[in-house]
Amino acid sequence: MAFPRINEKKFYLQHYHKGIEFTGAVVKPHRTYACNRSINNFAGAVAKLNRAKNIEEIEKAVSSVNSYLGLLRHYDEYKNRRRIINKIKPAIMEFLSIKGDYRSIVVKKQYRPRAKTLERIRNGDY
Repeated sequence: MAFPRINEKKFYLQHYHKGIEFTGAVVKPHRTYACNRSINNFAGAVAKLNRAKNIEEIEKAVSSVNSYLGLLRHYDEYKNRRRIINKIKPAIMEFLSIKGDYRSIVVKKQYRPRAKTLERIRNGDY
């Protein structure tokens, strides 16, 4: 039984200093970066957050943004996290706060639905 040959046109050998793509990241000597697709999808999630019209949409978009922040924390991507998070509109940032070194963003307590409900109960409006 003959072993199948590798088609020379379907693979490319390059030096390891250029990096190796592996599970959504580019692994280079002494550092690891997220692939461009993940960075672009993260920027898209922030753009979706900027288009949010009410607190419910903001909360859903924040979940998506935090998912990407959690992924990017595992790579050497602090500069990209900071750059993209800083694109959030100031009007939306009034509802949010940034935790740690751009590790996550949260909706401020006074804007969360549960906090509003508890405040209405305390005031007797419920």
